[in-house]
Amino acid sequence: VDLHVFKNKLEISYRDLKEENQSCEREKFELQEQLIDMETQLQMIRNERDYYMNRLIDVEDELKNESV
Repeated sequence: VDLHVFKNKLEISYRDLKEENQSCEREKFELQEQLIDMETQLQMIRNERDYYMNRLIDVEDELKNESV
């Protein structure tokens, strides 16, 4: 009887752990998707920053040339 109870508890524990693992895997996937989105947004922001930095440099050069 004790062995049967122990086996039953192990099966329940295994099932619970398996469900928890599946939940963690889903969460991991969702977080990876969020990370990819954030990296994409960050790259867009970097590109925009670079564009405006280049524009600023161009405008500064134009101003220097006009003042000479």
